This record gives sequence, C-alpha cells and structure tokens, in this order.
Amino acid sequence: MPVGGKHWSECTAAALDIESNGSKFRLGDRAFALYAHDTNDRAYEWHWEIDPVKRTTVLPREIRREIIEFTSQYDVLVFHNAKFDVTGLHFSGINFSWRNKTDDTMIMSHVLDNVGSHELKDLAVRYLRYPKDDQKELKVAVDKARYFARKYFPDWKLADEHSDSKGKGTKIFLDYWLPKMVAERLGRDFFLDYKYPPKFFVEIPHIKPEDVYDYFMTVCDKYGRGDVKRTIELWWTLNDGLDSVGLREQYNDEIELLCESLYDTENKGITVSALRMKSELKRFIKERDRLEACMREMAPDVNFASDDQLCELLFGVPKRCPETGQVQVYVESKSFEGIKRFDQLKKGDSWTALFESREGSFELEPVRLTKQRFSTDNKTRETLLKQLDEDSEAHYYLTYHSDWKDVDKAIQQVKTFKRHLSKDNRVYSIFGQCATKTTRMNAKNPSIHTVSKGKEIELESGDKTTKYKLRTIFGPRSGRVWYCPDYSQLQLRIFAVMANETSMIEAFDRGEDLHTFTTQKFLGRDNITSIERRDIGKTVNFSFIFGKRFPAEIARQLSKVYPSAHKYMRKIKSEVQKNGYVYTLDGYRLWIPYENGRLQSHKGVNYIDQGTEGRIVKKAMTRTSRYLKSEEIYEHCQIEPNDAFLTFQVHDELVFDFPAETFKGQHLPALQWLKHYMEEPATEMGVHAPVDFELVTSRSNWAEGKKFDVPSLELIS
Repeated sequence: MPVGGKHWSECTAAALDIESNGSKFRLGDRAFALYAHDTNDRAYEWHWEIDPVKRTTVLPREIRREIIEFTSQYDVLVFHNAKFDVTGLHFSGINFSWRNKTDDTMIMSHVLDNVGSHELKDLAVRYLRYPKDDQKELKVAVDKARYFARKYFPDWKLADEHSDSKGKGTKIFLDYWLPKMVAERLGRDFFLDYKYPPKFFVEIPHIKPEDVYDYFMTVCDKYGRGDVKRTIELWWTLNDGLDSVGLREQYNDEIELLCESLYDTENKGITVSALRMKSELKRFIKERDRLEACMREMAPDVNFASDDQLCELLFGVPKRCPETGQVQVYVESKSFEGIKRFDQLKKGDSWTALFESREGSFELEPVRLTKQRFSTDNKTRETLLKQLDEDSEAHYYLTYHSDWKDVDKAIQQVKTFKRHLSKDNRVYSIFGQCATKTTRMNAKNPSIHTVSKGKEIELESGDKTTKYKLRTIFGPRSGRVWYCPDYSQLQLRIFAVMANETSMIEAFDRGEDLHTFTTQKFLGRDNITSIERRDIGKTVNFSFIFGKRFPAEIARQLSKVYPSAHKYMRKIKSEVQKNGYVYTLDGYRLWIPYENGRLQSHKGVNYIDQGTEGRIVKKAMTRTSRYLKSEEIYEHCQIEPNDAFLTFQVHDELVFDFPAETFKGQHLPALQWLKHYMEEPATEMGVHAPVDFELVTSRSNWAEGKKFDVPSLELIS
C-alpha cells in the first residue's frame, strides 16, 4: 500500500509473523513469539514466557514497548494473513498502528492467481524457489517433544487436552512452542545420555544424538525466521506482479476492506440468545426423536443413518461384482448389450438396475448410481418424492427421512455454535477474504454463512411455513436493534447486465421476480404454479449463472426466449478456452481452474457473476463501515461514531447493529446512507441492485425480521 504518496518500492517495510499456541485468542490462546525481517535484510525476534501447565503467556512491558516502537519506524508492515497476526498481537496487549500501512501477501496472491494455493510455503516455492523443509523439521520436532513432555512432564497441557484441537496435524501446529521448552527443562546432558530407539532418527537422518538438544532449541526459531524472510521477499515479487498486470486498484480495494471493515467486524462478534439456543436445541432433538420413532415403526430392523441399509430398504440389494464390490447394471446400447460395473459405464449409457434381492424393500426404481450402491442423496430423495403417491408407505418413509436429515443437520449446527459461544454470549466467525476461487468470502469457526432461513414447506391449507430456522438463536441485545439490508436477486441482475439480455433487465426494472418471469416466457403463459416457478424458472436462471449445459430441445427454446444470454454463454466459454481467465465487471482477474487436466471453461460465466457479486458486497462493506465510523453519522442522526457497526455478512446480506432509537425516525437518515453505499458499487459497474431492509428488535430474532422501506437519498432530496 503506497504511503504518503510514495511508490511501494520507495517505502521502508518490515514483515511480521507471530507464533502462537492456537488461533482462538478470545478463548485464551496467545502468541509466544514475534519474528520480523525488513527490506534491509535485517532480522529481529522477540520471545516471551509460556506457562506449559496453563498454556498462558506473560509478556513483559519492555517487550511490548519495544515492539510498538519497532513497528512505528516503517512505512509498511507486511503480513501473510494480517488479520490473524494483528489479532494475536492485540490479545497479547500489543496495540500498534497498522491500518494505514499494511500489506498482505496472502491477499496479493489471490489477486494475482485466485485458483492457486495461498499458503506461504507454497507461494515461496512457486515464486522464490524456496524449499519448505523447515516446516517438516518443526513438525517432527514437535511430535518427538510431545513424547518427552508426556513422559517427564505429565502436568503440562498439550494440544490434545486443548478444547479446539482436532487431529494430529492440528495438535502439532498448536505445540510449536514445545521443543524449546522441553530442551530447556531437561537440559543438554539429558539428551546426550538418553538411549534413543533406532526409529527416533528415521525422519531426521541428518540429526545425530549429540545434536538433538540444539535441534529442539532452534527449530521453532528457524521456522519463524524463515517465514518472515519468505514474506518480505514475496512482498517485492508480488508487488511487481500487481503492477505488471494492472491489478493494483483491485488489491487496494481488498486491503481497504481488511482495514476499514473486516477486522472490526470479526472482533465485534455476533450476539446469540443462550436461552433461545437452549430451547431450540431441545425442540429440535424432540422432533428428531419423533421422526426416528416413526421410521423405526415402519422399518424396525433398518438403520436409517446407514446409506447401505437405506438403499436396500428403498430399492433392494444391488447386484455387485464379486471381485471389486462395485454395483453392476444391465446396459443396452448400439455398441454394447450386457452387464457393466460402475467404473465401466460411459457418459450417456442407459442402464437398468440389477438386484440380488428385493425382499422387504419398497421396490422403488433407482435414479442414480454410486460405486457401491444406488444413490440415496438429497437429489435422489427429492426426485423419488415427486414420483411417489403421497399416500404411499414409501412416500411417508422418505418424508420422515428427509425431515430427519434436516433436523439432525440443524442440531449439529446449533451444537457447533454452542461450542464457540463466548462468555459474553457472542460467536466470532472468521471471515475468509481469500478462501474461495472467486471473490466471495466464506466464514468458519463457526460458519454464520451456513445458517439458512430454514426449510420452507407447504401445509395442506396451502399456507407456507418454515421448519428448523437456526436464525432464531441470533438477534440484538436489549437496547439494540439490527438492520438487515439484502440485495434482491443480485447474481441474476449481474448476469442480465453481463449478457446484455434486454428482456431480463426490463423485467427487473418493472420490479418483477425473474424466476416467475422466466417461467412465464418459457411456458408462454402468465398463469403458473409455485412448482413450475421452482422447477423451470429457478432451474433455468441458475443454470445460466453456473454455466450448465442445457439439453438440445431446451437450448433451442432458450435461444428464442433469451437470445443474448444464450450467445453470451457461448462467447465466454470460447474466451476462457483462449485466455484461461475472465474479468469481473470492475476488472478483477479470475483464472478458471483445471479439473482432471481439463480447463473448466463452462465455469467462466459463473466466475464473472459470483466474482462481481463478491466485489460489490466487499465494496459495500468497506463503504458502510467507513460511514459508521465517521462524524457524518452523528450529524445525520445523533449516533456516536462506532456506536453502530457492521456485525456480520452472509452472502448478499449485511447485518448492522444499532443502538435503539431515542426518538421516532432517528435512524432513517443513516439507513438511507447505508442503502446508498450498498447500491453505489453495483451502480458503478452498470448494475441496478436495490436492497431490501428488515428490522430485528431485541424482542424478536434474526428469523423474524420485519420488512420496511427505506427511501433512496435522491427521492428525499
């Protein structure tokens, strides 16, 4: 990031990287070392004590002051995943100035190559030809140090006793501090006299018994020093890359998002009602028990959680190849007639299921195959439910099973959020800025992005209701409100502009729902059912966005209904085959991935669409967050800067946390500006993308927001 008008190459810069005993800083994990390397090839490091029994650290004031003074000397601070390092330093009490002087090589790597690995070691191998043997050495050392710690220091709290550790790789990552601690406590003489088993040196043949003490003492430092050296050298290389391909503006946008919005959003957290969480979990478990009882009554000997047993109940026992265990089917075509295994099937083969037995099954006809069985996945179950008589026994069982899968998923999600619930009744999702191959973000630990609006079902009366609404557990605290603006059919609006499909654009301008509009055009009539809207309109529209190939008959009809869209998809596929990449509407380059050695050219349209969507949402986050921190919000509605904030993002929806109004209409001016800053990035790209607002009060929850209108600024003025 240019500082004070300087070009990046004229700036003084230092790369920083922490080592920590975990990533859950709010739950007690802490950094125990900081490494730095600057553009003058000078290396620095700071270490502070870690208590192996409590896994806590003590950072002396003089080290804290030294680090803050050190960071103030440079024009640019370079990180690889700045959000992680800055958060770790913050929770260690090191609060330094970083927002207007940060560069992030992980973000740089995504802007230059969205499909490649963004791991530091992989980037150093690719761009710098650096080996990554130091990582393997550290992992081996930690694994061996854990053995000594368990044997000689049983009261030490290792990673497997740490609540968030899962799997051996994670345990090793969380115990990077251990080799040096073990060496310090046991001493050099211990390692010189120790009788090592022969296999001790298999993974580290270059280490001799007399070297083990020094190996343990230095291996973590070697790793930390290597990482910051890689980072500062990557900073030079990737900066050159950004300039050479003209993507500096796109990178600067991403850095602004990090500094203006994303870091603060993560640290604000998302408020949860512990009481509602408890009651919803209890209700979901009761419903799951009921569904399980219904299925057991219908098929007492079937384990409904087993795909094999469900397959045998629905269809029968498949005929399998004795040698491989793969499903066998009967195939009849122009070139072949006979039995084939699953791996012998060719695309387009028409097959008939073969069975060892169908006794005790519903004798349904299989829809799809897997290697070991007839498929019982969601898509298969939905297809079967459409085919079956609603009063049939099989339909009842599949309905129970489908609901059971949904409610069980809801239970696991609630339990996940409960595990991550902090003492202040918040969850702190980590938003991945570079976690997808497009520009969209994801969320994890826990993922707020997986919280759906629930399963919508139609009652016998014709009314609709929603089951398993996880959003009920989230909502504002007492004295606060949430405003939830959500873009209306953003991906489809982007596609209409990309393809210059006039009829789509005009339908949006008239305020029509595009799924309904598409169904009407496709069927040639205005009167359509909700099932037709879903099965035709929604399927066709999202097939456009995901670049799916249409059957010949449907393709011919679509070329008449949406001629520009049809031509556009062919054009983009051809361009991808020629160039290998596409650009979003604001110029972010996205490479298209290869799968099994083949370029996935059909994904070009999807990458442009979702990439543009991601860029619009990110720019909206930056601009709205900047506004909420500014003095303007006080001028507009007497709310102090930072008292209202962006609390989280889910796909095309932003959720803002405000203090409750002290007088009617107090928030309206601010909401108009939020609406403006959300719609503005899309407008700059030629897309009309209106947002719809919902209000959530402390007496309700995120699932029960009330829609209301927010007039545009120009309409008021």
